[in-house]
Amino acid sequence: MQISARSLVLKIIICIILIMLLIGALLKWGVPAAAEKVAAQLPENSIAELGNQSQNYVFTLTEKVIYPSNNNNKSATIISICLRDSILQR
Repeated sequence: MQISARSLVLKIIICIILIMLLIGALLKWGVPAAAEKVAAQLPENSIAELGNQSQNYVFTLTEKVIYPSNNNNKSATIISICLRDSILQR
């Protein structure tokens, strides 16, 4: 039995659509479910330590930022510096 080119193309398109749906479902429900399972297995102090390390990394990346000195952003600069310092003191 010979398969026509039209039915073969239709089968390929259907398979591509099914694969895209499966990947979408995996990303929407599979990854969050797996992340919850992994997070439930980790000890609480390791989660806090990972958070602290991430926070310190972000602060080291942003501490060398030169804040603008014009009057429009002066209050925003003061607020951001105070906020950063209060977070670092925790």
